Amino acid sequence: MSTPFPLPWEMPIAQHELVDGSEILDETVRILRRYLVLPRHAAGTIALWVMFAHAIDAFDVAPLLVFSSEQKRCGKTRTLSLVRELVPDPISTSNISAAAIFRVLGDDERMPTLLIDEGDTFVRGNEALRGILNAGHTRSAARVLRAAPRGTGVEEYSTWCPKVLALIGSLPSTIQDRAIDIPMRRRAPSEAVERVRLDRVPDELAPLKARARHWVEIYLPWLSVLDRPVPEDLNDRAQDNWRPLITIADICGGTWPELARQAAQALSGNDIDDGDDIAVVLLKDTWDVFERTRASRLETERLLHQLGKLENRHWTSFENGEPLDALRMSRLLRPYGVRSHAIRFRDRVKRGYRRSDVHAALAKWAPDAVQPPLHPKLRCNSYTSGRAQAVGESA
Repeated sequence: MSTPFPLPWEMPIAQHELVDGSEILDETVRILRRYLVLPRHAAGTIALWVMFAHAIDAFDVAPLLVFSSEQKRCGKTRTLSLVRELVPDPISTSNISAAAIFRVLGDDERMPTLLIDEGDTFVRGNEALRGILNAGHTRSAARVLRAAPRGTGVEEYSTWCPKVLALIGSLPSTIQDRAIDIPMRRRAPSEAVERVRLDRVPDELAPLKARARHWVEIYLPWLSVLDRPVPEDLNDRAQDNWRPLITIADICGGTWPELARQAAQALSGNDIDDGDDIAVVLLKDTWDVFERTRASRLETERLLHQLGKLENRHWTSFENGEPLDALRMSRLLRPYGVRSHAIRFRDRVKRGYRRSDVHAALAKWAPDAVQPPLHPKLRCNSYTSGRAQAVGESA
């Protein structure tokens, strides 16, 4: 095994040959695919994150691993049951309070991995819990202060540990920004996988878990000092989230450096940056919907529905877990000259938006996001078989 770059100092050959990180990652992927139907890049991402959980002491950022789906029975709990047997000192729960988190994690003698299922039932709207999950993203901020019993002072608790969260729907944007989100889907009848035998899985995965722990023990000095390049098209927070996984992939070598960067771009490449104006992001996404539908105008309800279907966007959990609605969209777009109008759609008049308005706004505020407009002699006819077609006008 060799890394794609020179390590800062040499390693004794005998120790180097004890364990091969790329083989551990490959074996983890094979096991995950035996039991799960996962989207592209998911198995590799989970394998890298599991290795990160063992190596968290080497890093200053701890990305939350999220399994999300739009409906139930998409394999989230099954995935958690496998991840549980691969990570160090797992603690599993289907409901937890803010106080319980910092008391469980505040033991300096322990570094557990927290696995939270059914997150949709209690995370949204729980500001205290969200604050603690957010604080646990970086080592320097992963501390909470609470009054000691009977007014004896203040106690400090750590929230620093690897965390996994599974839920239906989307996360609040502040948590999503600190997460690597794997979108899960329901398995099709034709997609066969092995049944997970919970009584046998621990014994089956124990050797692989031990090998991962051993690899980390050997390479921890390198993990602590290396700063490997990450894809530049990721926003700053996404780069922070992926840097530990990419560092692990680079040291493991083989095909993993390339696979890790492909996964980062696929899963986090479209995330919204904190520095982006949310209204401009909405403008760009609205334009994307007009481009995909090839419509000259869209009903507000249909536009919101299409926005909610965009990958790696959070319009379905825009504010405090609530989806973007017509009023919020109008308030965001109005300062940029994009307003809803009463427009006739087929046999009725409804509120909607015009493609030309969105194009004009982007041409002024984000010109790189739009293509040149259609020729004046081409118009967009959105009433033919439900699809927009460019129709040439006769001269």
